[in-house]
Amino acid sequence: MVNPAETRLTGSPKHSGTPKPKSPWLWSRLGTGRRVDRQLCPVPVSEVLGLTVRDVAEAMRTADITRTPTLFQANAWIIAAEPTPGWLAPLLASADLRDPDRVSLIAARRRHMWAVPEEVWGAFGTGQRIAGSEQVAVAARIAFESLTELATMRGDSSGLGPNELAALTWAGIEPKDTSTWFVTDPDDSETVWFPRSDDGF
Repeated sequence: MVNPAETRLTGSPKHSGTPKPKSPWLWSRLGTGRRVDRQLCPVPVSEVLGLTVRDVAEAMRTADITRTPTLFQANAWIIAAEPTPGWLAPLLASADLRDPDRVSLIAARRRHMWAVPEEVWGAFGTGQRIAGSEQVAVAARIAFESLTELATMRGDSSGLGPNELAALTWAGIEPKDTSTWFVTDPDDSETVWFPRSDDGF
């Protein structure tokens, strides 16, 4: 029963355990922390890895890793196309132990990711639209490799097949116009430009 004496002044029952409102400063600090974590480990990357942004970002800070992992890298690690970094391996192993169902999910993910490059390659061959972050990451890789080959051949596109040429077109690259020779490298998120000044073009 509510004691009327406790409600006379406040209009509500007295609860000694009522939490105090969180301060705007604390919420601001928490929000800043989340933003910093997401800059270090984007949400799509954490989703592919099946880990929280906070856990991945903390592991990266502990290992002094400052370069943001890309979606292309995350997919490559999950499907074992590339070696898993030392700072990430314990996190993945721990997650697998905590959730036995995760192993089957990862296996399904691997099958899916092996299929994506074939889908993108086929899309370049048939003129279909590249859609979704996964396909875009693969398409960027194909465009990057095609541009590297084009630069190696000093602008001669005769050695490129129709799919490679389609990838260049998708990336906005015109083989005969060196001012368009740039593409984002999916491995490190840096813009790589060709040709270099010493290439003699």
